[in-house]
Amino acid sequence: MNKWVFFFILLGLCLFTISCGNKRMPRPYVKEDLFFWDKVKFNYTKGCLFVDATIKGKCENLKKVWIGIDEGKCLGCPFNGSFFLPDKIDKKGCKVHIVFCRKLKLPFRFELVGENVYQGLGQTSEVFVVNKR
Repeated sequence: MNKWVFFFILLGLCLFTISCGNKRMPRPYVKEDLFFWDKVKFNYTKGCLFVDATIKGKCENLKKVWIGIDEGKCLGCPFNGSFFLPDKIDKKGCKVHIVFCRKLKLPFRFELVGENVYQGLGQTSEVFVVNKR
């Protein structure tokens, strides 16, 4: 009897280790899952930045949008701004309308950042200069 119990325990352990296998998280197809900002139009009026952008690539993978604001006087320097969530985002297909309201001193730069649903693919971003209302 003890031999059979030992045999079934050993058999169960063997089956358990075989069934576990090597499981991995699904990996995104890099080229197919990337997106980037294609056409970006913006306007700063009455303390609000209005941005209309078109996404090229896999626009369904846009998870979140951030706006970076740099009011520094050196427009050619590396971007050193603070990042915020926009006040309003409307996404229809591959078109995004963003509203961000803050009183800002002209000229300023803003960075439009799109976060991918696949964290390993990083973010797509582009910097723009606003120098008039």
